[in-house]
Amino acid sequence: LTAMDAKWQIGLTPNLPLDLRVNSGAGSGDLDLSTLRLTSLQFDQGSGSYEVLLPTSTQAYTVEIDGGSGSLQVTLPQQGDITIIVDGASGSIRFNVPDGLAVRLEVRDEGSGSVSRSSRLNLVSDGEGDRGIWESTGYEQADQRVLIRVVKLGSGSINIR
Repeated sequence: LTAMDAKWQIGLTPNLPLDLRVNSGAGSGDLDLSTLRLTSLQFDQGSGSYEVLLPTSTQAYTVEIDGGSGSLQVTLPQQGDITIIVDGASGSIRFNVPDGLAVRLEVRDEGSGSVSRSSRLNLVSDGEGDRGIWESTGYEQADQRVLIRVVKLGSGSINIR
């Protein structure tokens, strides 16, 4: 077994609330957090390709993403009250949003990268370039909703699907 073949599999309990911090560096990984009770997640990507599955929660939690040069795919749960803060870099970040989930996208600084939005998101407030605010129908009235706030895009891309 060489270092290139080594794999880590880490089990975390779903029975306790977790404030989770992940610093990835180089390499790729899958983070299936779908059964956990997150209070917050800080994810510093690095240069690898990652897939993250977020958990359903009746309690609000925050996710902070510090993007890297690799690709990142984040799958949102069917329901939840989540605030996601994105500080991008040169990689691509894709959010998989289930049908029916109330979501709001705020792009505050697009950098030189690009933003691609689902047709389910309606323009609420326009800004310059890709900056602006978009919401799914019924966002303001929803009991549980997801806010994706892009504070810095960098030269990468954001894709909401």
